[in-house]
Amino acid sequence: MTPEREAELRAEFEQKYGRQPHCDSDKGGGSLAYDRWALKLSGWLQAHEDSEMAKDAGRYRWLRDCCRSSGEHWGGRWSIIVDGPVPKTHNDSDDFDAAIDSAIKDTQ
Repeated sequence: MTPEREAELRAEFEQKYGRQPHCDSDKGGGSLAYDRWALKLSGWLQAHEDSEMAKDAGRYRWLRDCCRSSGEHWGGRWSIIVDGPVPKTHNDSDDFDAAIDSAIKDTQ
């Protein structure tokens, strides 16, 4: 998970469950409320990471099943062509994910 995505999810978490409670770490430990909040946040982040990994795995399997080698034309390199929405930026993985998701939806 990228730091940007983690910050985004943390903001969603704080909006839903409230901001981080005060922690008295300078007095030898955290508060019980802080510990509970931190544990809940950790579970929230892990669940989202697991969900994103499952989506990536599905995208990979779809690409693997749709791609073909073109060794006679490209020296053994694989060629991937995905019909999807026009990218918003150059070489953005989120745009590539969106194109794959759109192509998957079109083939179902």
